[in-house]
Amino acid sequence: MLIEFISLVTGIKKEDFDEIKLQNKEIGKEYYDEKYGIVDVKVRLKSGVKINIEMQNKYYSYYPKRSLYYWAKIFTEDIKETNIYKELHKTISIC
Repeated sequence: MLIEFISLVTGIKKEDFDEIKLQNKEIGKEYYDEKYGIVDVKVRLKSGVKINIEMQNKYYSYYPKRSLYYWAKIFTEDIKETNIYKELHKTISIC
């Protein structure tokens, strides 16, 4: 069902989902005073594409900024000092 849902929402073909790994849902902190987060569903495709699915049953005025923060953290979580920016993988957030 997860593949079907993501395929319908993103337009990614189901055959592109060779391997889905549900990732650790925690958005780690690099420094002790950074904001900590937990995402609802975090998926990485074999191609390296990352997908974050957030579900909210009540509107909070800060939700758009929180969603953007989570997207940015997931987008940049794999880059290391020696990497070049083109090595960043596409990251999709479904909110």
